Amino acid sequence: MSYFRLLFGVAREIQGSTGIFTSSWSKNPKSVLAKRPIRCLDTAMAAGAFAHYFLSQNPHAAVDGLSLPVESGGHAMLLQDADQILGVRPGWQRKGTVNITWTDVTLHPLFLPQGKNYPEEFPDNLAFDNNQPLPPHLQSPPSKPSDRVYNIVISAGSFLRTHKHAQLRRWEATRLRICQLILGLSFVKPGGSMLVLLHHLEAWDTATTVYNFSRFANIRLYKPKFTFGIKSSFYLIATKVQPELDVCQAWIEELKRAWYTMTFEGEEGLGGLVEAGEGIDIDKMLDEWGGEYIMLGEDVWRRQRDALKRMGWVE
Repeated sequence: MSYFRLLFGVAREIQGSTGIFTSSWSKNPKSVLAKRPIRCLDTAMAAGAFAHYFLSQNPHAAVDGLSLPVESGGHAMLLQDADQILGVRPGWQRKGTVNITWTDVTLHPLFLPQGKNYPEEFPDNLAFDNNQPLPPHLQSPPSKPSDRVYNIVISAGSFLRTHKHAQLRRWEATRLRICQLILGLSFVKPGGSMLVLLHHLEAWDTATTVYNFSRFANIRLYKPKFTFGIKSSFYLIATKVQPELDVCQAWIEELKRAWYTMTFEGEEGLGGLVEAGEGIDIDKMLDEWGGEYIMLGEDVWRRQRDALKRMGWVE
């Protein structure tokens, strides 16, 4: 329950600083995004704190959630007890719908790159066979951008040490992040928004993720002031996402190739590590975009520095 309260506070702080949960559809009721009911995809929904906050800001909206089953080590869903957990009286009435699919999001055919199928034999086939399928509308990307239905995608799932199957691969955290990115970029509406949890701003794979988003969306980086203070975690806020652009589609295919390598290849057939930033000229990227990256990350680094200074064990 404390975890639910913590993440609800994070969502509220993010909204206060960025407005991501009521993005362009509330600011401009005549926009394309507002012509159909507001819909959110949460790729790692349980315990449900972000979904609850989103619905508190958009009571008529619909949320489709994916989450690791509890019996596999996932969080329990606490959405139905949210007001009791938060110690508040309901100030709004939910009129939208909430659908949740209990599934391991890293084990789906959606992530296969073009021209690839599952290997005929691989050690992990039983996990794939027994995994709950994605909802029909998430099993393949819409053929037309206008058929995409999600105004916002929340991709904030973290690797859980309680997930026993994930122990098969020491790169599982990266593999999970890749799957969430593929889901979000494949189904977010043109002009929609994404909220993405990232770690270690100084890491090359994080830098390439932020760089790729910058090529087809407006972005900013946000680190909650107190909750994640000393940790490396922060959020990428992407608005006006243009997933139909060639540069985005090419990145999705790159992510799928990485997922395939990390899932099926390697000596034991359980995958192998992948070099981040396929096809990116490092020197060119740093020359043309390095300064912008530093400016994007200044508040993240500053907040982590200030939080560390407040800790008694830091001199």
